[in-house]
Amino acid sequence: MDPDRYRVRAHDPRRRVVARNARAGVLATMPSKARDTEAYESLAALLDFLRTHDAEVGSRWSAGLRSLPVPRVLLTQVWADEAGALADRHRRPH
Repeated sequence: MDPDRYRVRAHDPRRRVVARNARAGVLATMPSKARDTEAYESLAALLDFLRTHDAEVGSRWSAGLRSLPVPRVLLTQVWADEAGALADRHRRPH
């Protein structure tokens, strides 16, 4: 890879777009050259969608738990949507 070119990728734990170059690896800040690319725009839009989806699922999950006469333990064992399962894990007292 050319040292002045950047690659962008989604960094899942923080749900943000990060850049890397050949010299330094993953960069602490996003250079404007990398931010002005179609790849950055696409990844940023995808991560924004995923954040919105997680919030919506969490809201529906909470409302659904209050309205259904089904034990929470049963629902968490069969829940297929990862966002719903994550929402429940974040709302449960530890």
